[in-house]
Amino acid sequence: NPDTNPKPGAAPVPEPPAEPVPETIPLTVPSEYGPALDRLLALATSEILVFDQNLRYGDWNSLTRTAVLRDFLLNHRHSRLQIVVHETTYIEGHLPRLVLLLRDFSHKFSILRTIEDGRNAWDSFVIVDGKHLVHRFHLDSTRGELAFEVPLKARALRDRYEDILAFTEPGVNATQLGL
Repeated sequence: NPDTNPKPGAAPVPEPPAEPVPETIPLTVPSEYGPALDRLLALATSEILVFDQNLRYGDWNSLTRTAVLRDFLLNHRHSRLQIVVHETTYIEGHLPRLVLLLRDFSHKFSILRTIEDGRNAWDSFVIVDGKHLVHRFHLDSTRGELAFEVPLKARALRDRYEDILAFTEPGVNATQLGL
């Protein structure tokens, strides 16, 4: 067979790329959440979707976190960062780096606030590129998971995210620094 027995000196036929292997890592203590977000956000190339109560947990104001988000927004032409929270007062009062990032990238970054039925969601999650995620199962719990290469699980969360989006309004204004 000419495909399996190349001529001597000919380049070997390359193997097809391996399918990505799904990986899920349980999160059981609060100290695992920030590092899980670090690993997750570093993979982002097109879209980051965040749903949380108020972004109080996860080091959202750290230099490292905002640098990763800034690089994502700068280095990927069609990148999009969208955050939905129940309450924006914590962001406005305690996350100035994130608010400055919103000001600089308001064409690619938005922060929305839930209203009405959107406030019935009690977990929190971050979805990256439709296939990687961090999911805290309940806002008052540290239990959750970090998962890579799980497009079906990410799709289910994305569907919930879209349902929540139907009950949102503008949250943090890019020109308002909350001072």
